[in-house]
Amino acid sequence: MRVAHASDLHSNLLILKSIDTTKIDAFILTGDFFPNITRGNVQTEINYQTDWFKKKRETIFRALGNKPVITVDGNHDFISLGDMLSDYAYAGEVHQISEHGIIEFGGLKWAGHGYIPWIEGEWRGELRVPEMMQIVDKVWNHGYADVLVTHTAPAGILDKEWGCNALANKLTYSDHMFTHHFFGHVHVHIPQEETVNGTKFYNSATCCQIVEIF
Repeated sequence: MRVAHASDLHSNLLILKSIDTTKIDAFILTGDFFPNITRGNVQTEINYQTDWFKKKRETIFRALGNKPVITVDGNHDFISLGDMLSDYAYAGEVHQISEHGIIEFGGLKWAGHGYIPWIEGEWRGELRVPEMMQIVDKVWNHGYADVLVTHTAPAGILDKEWGCNALANKLTYSDHMFTHHFFGHVHVHIPQEETVNGTKFYNSATCCQIVEIF
C-alpha cells in the first residue's frame, strides 16, 4: 500500500494539491491541518476553522481525490478534520484515529491518539505526564496493531525538544508489533525517516512523504 503522509500543514493546501493521487492508495494526515487566528481562544478558533473549511471544502476534496483518509487531530485543530470530511460528504473513506480503539484498513490494524505533552495550556489536547501515560497505556491495552498514528513524536526519535517521553518509553520497553509510526508536531529537519528496533518512524511536519507500507 502506497500512502501520502502529511502533517502540520497549518492550512497550506499547496502541499496536498501537489500530490498525484493516481499514484497513492490513501492519505495519512497527522494533525495541525487548520489555520489559527488566536492562541487558544476555543470558540473563536472553532468558528474560524469551521468557516475556513467551508470555504476551502472543494479545494480540499479535489486535492484528496476521493482517496481514503486516515486522520488524527493535532493541538492546533479545534475542530476535527475527520468529522468535517464526514459531515460534508467527502466521497472517500474516512478513518479517525483515537485512543478509544483500533481501526482496520488495507488489511492492517491502526492505533494511536492525538494528544501532546503539556506546553502552556493554550492548545487542544495538551496533557500533563500522568494523563499522557494513561492515554498511551490505553492505546497499548487495545492489543496488537500494525501501524501507530499520533500527532506528537516520541521523545528522541525525529524530535528536537517537543516529543513525548511516555510514548518513547512505551515503544522502547513494552511489547508491540508496530512496523510503522506516523507523526508530525516537531517542525525540524524534514522530511524525516528513521528505523529503530525494527519500527519505521516518519515525521512529515510541514511536508508530505510518500511511503510504502508492506
